[in-house]
Amino acid sequence: MTAFIRAEGLLDPDEIDEIIASAPLDLLEFQRAAAVVPIEQRAHISTWIERFNAGRACVSPPVNDLDDLSRAA
Repeated sequence: MTAFIRAEGLLDPDEIDEIIASAPLDLLEFQRAAAVVPIEQRAHISTWIERFNAGRACVSPPVNDLDDLSRAA
């Protein structure tokens, strides 16, 4: 993704370097593995979104303000 962003000039090169430097290692490994799968064999983005949302349903929602924090305690 960062190669595309760099090639298209969508962000300043320093910002792209920061994204690369701070990306979780698991994400980088996932991207390397996904890159070897031909595009026509990759799952459609809707599948990814469904899987992501299914995972989010298993996680407690974040506490966004002090009132939420006091109710959660």
